[in-house]
Amino acid sequence: MKHKVLSAATVFLFITAGLSLVVAQTREQPAAPMNQSALWEYKTVKIPIGSTSAFDRDLNRMGAEGWELCLFDATRSAWVFKRPQR
Repeated sequence: MKHKVLSAATVFLFITAGLSLVVAQTREQPAAPMNQSALWEYKTVKIPIGSTSAFDRDLNRMGAEGWELCLFDATRSAWVFKRPQR
């Protein structure tokens, strides 16, 4: 009986150690601090109601130019984009 308890305790310790190792390796790394000297430029676009394909083309073009959507203001129907200042 003592041998079974000792074996079970050993297995439990190995499983616990293994899980701790897995959790430690998969823990999300903290984000790198943002460069305080990074400057952004912003662009506000009002999108008229119309063709969604034209809207998609405009969004794809802006994405290719480095613009990223950062805010949608529904009260003004305005889309605000940002990108690192060039």
